[in-house]
Amino acid sequence: MKPKVYFYPGSRDPSLHERDSYADCVPNETWRPIEGWPRYQVSNIGRIRRILKDRRCAPFRILKPNCLRLGYLQVALCNELGRKDFKIHRLVALSFLGTPPCGFQVNHKNGDKADNRVDNLEWVTPGDNDRHAYRLGLKKPKTPPSKGEKNGRAVLTRPQVNEIRSRPESDIVLSKIYGVWPGQIWNIRHYECWKD
Repeated sequence: MKPKVYFYPGSRDPSLHERDSYADCVPNETWRPIEGWPRYQVSNIGRIRRILKDRRCAPFRILKPNCLRLGYLQVALCNELGRKDFKIHRLVALSFLGTPPCGFQVNHKNGDKADNRVDNLEWVTPGDNDRHAYRLGLKKPKTPPSKGEKNGRAVLTRPQVNEIRSRPESDIVLSKIYGVWPGQIWNIRHYECWKD
């Protein structure tokens, strides 16, 4: 029986798309081996494929990536020692941009974490990566915690705090009056909290 032929959008040669190959022709796509993983290749547009046939997978099968919670795409590669998960942008950068300087990270120039084309990736320092994320609006600056009455967990008001500091009663008596722990009264009196 002749294998079934699948036609993919943009394909030029239907003979490449037999059931056992899963190869997908994309113009200007180049493939390079993944260092340390001889069964796999990575492309310049961010696809990973298995190049050797085994009992479960056909050769040249494109691996389906898993989307992580933060939006990065990940694949699992297997060898004799077991399975290991890799982020696709990291594999593309290592294969096409070379080894990074110590401490550098991969940055997506357009901010789209699923766009793993080599043209969209660059090696940057962690600080440059953060600044780029702020510039694109992917990260928001952290607001300082609210203090005093503006804190949503505040039990006391500013006039009550001033009253606690001026009263001569013990911490235990004042804690019962204001409904807080005696340690909180001590912290207020010693300016450990509610600092001016």
